[in-house]
Amino acid sequence: MLSMTQLPAATPTSTLLLVEDDAGIREYLSLGFGYEGFRVLAAATGSDALDLFERESPDVVILDVGLPGIDGFGVLKSIRERSK
Repeated sequence: MLSMTQLPAATPTSTLLLVEDDAGIREYLSLGFGYEGFRVLAAATGSDALDLFERESPDVVILDVGLPGIDGFGVLKSIRERSK
């Protein structure tokens, strides 16, 4: 059985926006989702997340609600207003 460190990174097919203010959690999840084939965009704040969302149009967003500045609920409301 291969461990995660032995697996080659998959070719990205979908873009995922990960919004998490804890650097350790953000790094861990970014690595894991990258190995699962996602192109991962990571943001630590709500305003950074909204900037990335506008520029990159990700396919999926994983959002922490307890963020500094604009909280996750504010980010979600703004994303819903801007997307289909």
